[in-house]
Amino acid sequence: FNKALSIDSKNVIYIRNIDRVENRIQAVWDEEIQKTSKWLSSKKLAEIGYTRQYVLTIDRSFEKDYSNNLLRDIRESAIALTLENFKSAIVMSGSAIESILLYLLKQKKISTYQLTNHKVSIIEAGLNDLLEISFREKLISKNLFHFAQAIKDFRNVIHPGVEQRKKSIRVDKENANLSWIVLKKLIDESTQ
Repeated sequence: FNKALSIDSKNVIYIRNIDRVENRIQAVWDEEIQKTSKWLSSKKLAEIGYTRQYVLTIDRSFEKDYSNNLLRDIRESAIALTLENFKSAIVMSGSAIESILLYLLKQKKISTYQLTNHKVSIIEAGLNDLLEISFREKLISKNLFHFAQAIKDFRNVIHPGVEQRKKSIRVDKENANLSWIVLKKLIDESTQ
């Protein structure tokens, strides 16, 4: 192993081997993409409760200027969860939860709110404050408020440093499912 091996790049055997390796790499890549397409189906989406009827219920329950963005975020969360893209599912569930809470507070004509030690502009509030205000205003149930406490910090995993610094925030299937469940519970409470 003391000598470097030199290969003539015009050598037919070299060219065939490179082509064979490149074709194999492409085949593995294509196989991964095909697996992904098998994971995504209306049946798989229905297993997590994302159905055409559910989408219609949401669409009818919120004003158009909210429902379009909300439906986009819910769809992206459902697809990400089904494809096991857990970080995307967590972030998009959190985004949809914030959208619904903002909508509910807007319906009550609340634009600012005095919390215990600070005043909050609703449109600039984080998930934690939105949950607190929505609970105080009786827009969400006590159970949902307490259940949602488990996910309030997950929304920050969009920032790579948060995930690295906070080891208690795990991006995994369980937490992605938890985020989806909280979102569905909020939708169910909001559309009754």
